[in-house]
Amino acid sequence: MDSCVRILLVTLPAQPQINPGLQLAKHLLKMGIDVTYATAFRAVNCMTKSTTTPPGLTFFGFSDGSWGMDKLDQYMEELKRHGSEAVAKLITSQAERGQPFMHVVYTPFVSWAGQVAHDLHVPSTFLWIQPATILDIYYYYLNGYGDSIRNNMNEPSWSVELPGLPPVAASDLPSYLFASNTYNFALQSLKEHFDVLDAQNNPKVLVNSFDALESEALRAIEKLNLVAIGPSGRREEKLARNVHGSSDKNLKTFVEEVISSEARELSEAYIFREANVRVATLTNLHFSKAGRFAVFSTYYSKLP
Repeated sequence: MDSCVRILLVTLPAQPQINPGLQLAKHLLKMGIDVTYATAFRAVNCMTKSTTTPPGLTFFGFSDGSWGMDKLDQYMEELKRHGSEAVAKLITSQAERGQPFMHVVYTPFVSWAGQVAHDLHVPSTFLWIQPATILDIYYYYLNGYGDSIRNNMNEPSWSVELPGLPPVAASDLPSYLFASNTYNFALQSLKEHFDVLDAQNNPKVLVNSFDALESEALRAIEKLNLVAIGPSGRREEKLARNVHGSSDKNLKTFVEEVISSEARELSEAYIFREANVRVATLTNLHFSKAGRFAVFSTYYSKLP
């Protein structure tokens, strides 16, 4: 098994998710992480035609089963079915080749990618591409405040107090909560995201925001550890740095924690029987001169 660190990034094949996904991939590449970007074939074709693929970034396409479909709910079910199977095969084949993914990152409406990772015992993290406040509202809507919001959201002067947030007026509610919403799959998909997170211990959620902008919203959900790694876009990044809110450091810390955790698990779980030799410990995890994570000073001992 080589020492290269690989992260699998899975997104919905839609422009609002592709751009944040590419921005995250570029940041990870700068930190020396190889990224495999997985989404439907049609989105992969668009990305590879319009941009030059930098070293360390690869694309993996899969069928979304969209041929002949005109209903969005049906499309999302087919995307889940085809995507789950394809991502599971990709993770398994990479592991068999000795080039495993150490982590899976996935975006909204593809919670099945997190479930696949969980089933295959690969750690995963949800990437929320909107502000933290929006995530907070969805979370509390689906966890105890749904009836109150539904019964009062059409009152112009009404507002709701959600834990950790200032009063939220009806005009501040995200569009998926209104009866006029035509994306019937959205709320159910968000619930599935939270179900996946509930199965984890103190799960992290990467958020397209920065600390100085949403310090309270990032701490509003006790069960989730929201980590600001945004904002995406050069203009927004410059603004964040000007107010000492750049979250590049947060992303680097997250990556270091992911890799350190995986190194500890590898030291306990992987046994190599070639030449009757066992890997006993993996130590000294750090950045190499080339900027990539590497594992050095591996100690070998004979199998009994």
